[in-house]
Amino acid sequence: MAKAKKKEESLGSEIKDAIKDAFAANVLVQAKEYMKDLAHRAQEVAYHTEQKILENLFAGIILFVGSVMIIMAVVYFINDYFLLDRYWGFLIVGLVLVVIALFYKRKIERTRYYDFERPKR
Repeated sequence: MAKAKKKEESLGSEIKDAIKDAFAANVLVQAKEYMKDLAHRAQEVAYHTEQKILENLFAGIILFVGSVMIIMAVVYFINDYFLLDRYWGFLIVGLVLVVIALFYKRKIERTRYYDFERPKR
């Protein structure tokens, strides 16, 4: 009787251990997949943040060059006694560069590079 009871307890503890091991293995696999996904998302966010910074820098440079050309046209216009016939090119190119920079900046702000939603399982 004692042997049967001990064997029954041993079988019950083996089943409990098997269930615990299966549950732990499942949780570990899910945790590993989630950590891998999280690391991948972090790399994507870092890459796209760097890309967005470079795009903003490029748009800023275009805006700066366009503004300088407009300022040069205005200064030459005033310095040449309000004759714009020689400096209209500076003004046109400057205005075009400013418009391009503003549209490019608008495009950068509208672009969503990554999504912060949790992955669906």
